[in-house]
Amino acid sequence: MANYPKSPQKSDITTLITAFSTASGFQKSNRFRVNIIPPTSIPGGTQITPTSFTVFASNIQTPSQSIIFYEDTMSPSGPPISIPIRRNYDDRYIIEFIVDKNWNIRSFFDSWINSMFINSTSSSTVNSTRVQYFTNIVGTLEIEALDGNDNVVKTIILHDAYPKQIIPTQFSNDTPNQYLTLIVDMMYRYYTIT
Repeated sequence: MANYPKSPQKSDITTLITAFSTASGFQKSNRFRVNIIPPTSIPGGTQITPTSFTVFASNIQTPSQSIIFYEDTMSPSGPPISIPIRRNYDDRYIIEFIVDKNWNIRSFFDSWINSMFINSTSSSTVNSTRVQYFTNIVGTLEIEALDGNDNVVKTIILHDAYPKQIIPTQFSNDTPNQYLTLIVDMMYRYYTIT
């Protein structure tokens, strides 16, 4: 069972800091690392390299889940009863990556998306309508929460993940010396926290 900090009796900042200090401190939102493990072997598609790597993400969210309910209205009297029937995960999982000088991160996600399609009539996969099996296109995404010494505190693992959309990013003369970002919308089946 997790050892949660008790709610402070007083509402001053010292009491709050003391409560979290006994629970090993706060998790800082800028202390994280993202590891991507793409599909390794794709028959008839593009080979994705490397097989696993850590990327520079500027923004990432924690996954969410909700419960889908069935409204039972057959009760003879009273309000309907909401009966949980299944778990539901994010439809959109947005990650913002920092684009390196050689655009390797963009090339990686373009290759992953291209590898989802089979085209037997030409060497190009751009206009293909035949797709790979689901198990051949999914990978794993790991978000590691870090402490101040870069030790992994928790790992959030997105299982059966794949890029759904590369969202357009803009060049701009209004922000000189600002780095370019790549925003990717990922899909996944479920997540675990270890």
